[in-house]
Amino acid sequence: MSAHPPERRAGLWLAALFVIAAVSVSFGFSDRAGQAGSRDLPTAGSGDQDAASPAQLDLGAQVYAERCQLCHGRDGAGGVAPKLAGGAAVARFPDPAEMVAFVLAGSEPGRPYGQGGEGTGGMPPWENVLSDEEVAAVVAYERSR
Repeated sequence: MSAHPPERRAGLWLAALFVIAAVSVSFGFSDRAGQAGSRDLPTAGSGDQDAASPAQLDLGAQVYAERCQLCHGRDGAGGVAPKLAGGAAVARFPDPAEMVAFVLAGSEPGRPYGQGGEGTGGMPPWENVLSDEEVAAVVAYERSR
């Protein structure tokens, strides 16, 4: 059961669709939107916190708090899902584009992923949930911690 009433969920979905459409048009992704992991998202945060803007890191922190912390832990130390903080995200995905692709596509339960294949899978795909801007921001945020 969702924490939001049906009217609020509908409004959130409409807002999300508007943001996705706006970002798709502004970045020219509309012709590739259905291809998981193939979008050319900005991948600031390849381990160098200065590569991402403060605004992008703030958005990433917000997305992380709303979507990721339940499994990865409030401070990124892990929990149900693997640790992301302390350079763990960069170690698992040295190439930011691979991390973006993973966030978009998710993974099947029990299927190893990332460098070293230490994960256990089971992450939902975020491609049709998060906007391109949100994906880029949360990846930058996770890689900066």
